[in-house]
Amino acid sequence: MGRLKYVSEATGETFELDGSLNFAQTALSVRGSKSDYELGYRSIESESMPARSASLEITFLNLNEADRLVSIIDADRERNIPGRLIADKWEQRAALRGLDPSELTPSKLKASTECCLFDGVWRKPRLLHMLPNSGDSEGTKRYTYQYPYRYASEYGSRSITVSSKKSVAFLMCIFGFVRNPTIRIARNVYTVNVTIPKGGYLLLDGRDCSATLVTADGVKSDVYALCVRGQGEGCGTYAWERIPAGSSPVSWDDTFGFDLTIFEERSAPPFGSGL
Repeated sequence: MGRLKYVSEATGETFELDGSLNFAQTALSVRGSKSDYELGYRSIESESMPARSASLEITFLNLNEADRLVSIIDADRERNIPGRLIADKWEQRAALRGLDPSELTPSKLKASTECCLFDGVWRKPRLLHMLPNSGDSEGTKRYTYQYPYRYASEYGSRSITVSSKKSVAFLMCIFGFVRNPTIRIARNVYTVNVTIPKGGYLLLDGRDCSATLVTADGVKSDVYALCVRGQGEGCGTYAWERIPAGSSPVSWDDTFGFDLTIFEERSAPPFGSGL
């Protein structure tokens, strides 16, 4: 069972919920899964995995650590930016709200905090670098600017293997210069009718069906309207089509490169250590 930590996007700090100074016991309240569903006649008519809130009990063996968590919660609240709750390699967007003490001594504090879990599922990200033919023969070409995700990566891939039993969401970062980038993965074609300038990039995010163009100066613009959406999911030309389970070929015209982060999903993080 993976150890828990919270990463604040507002401050950039990582707070270990299971460490030498703090521990959250088994934290079963956040490790479980819950769905909303409506029963029909001998069937489930509809089901969803909504955001939820759970109480998380923490024991602090250093009172300064409790003070640090309070400052992180305050900064998150002021900026209203969700952070990430991570259980080993699995994560979801989350926010901590409040700290309610139940026991205090000069060397220890027991308290609970409300943990808001926003995604309804836990995701394990994996980053792949999809290189054009201009990359070297070892597939180790690296781009010269910073990419906001730093997960274990695979270089020079021309296919994708999704090891889970269900399709997955993705984040695609396409690097300029390129006009109207088009990429085929499995049976779907992803196209955005936009010009990505040199030094800029396009973020196509299947988790929230968004598309953001970022110039070399950091200027961002919403280009959702320029994405080819066809008739929606399953039509073969939907810009945010989930990537199917198993192995899928990837093809494009090799005039540009892109990074692809795939997010395998589970309703609850693994209780064992095998995944």
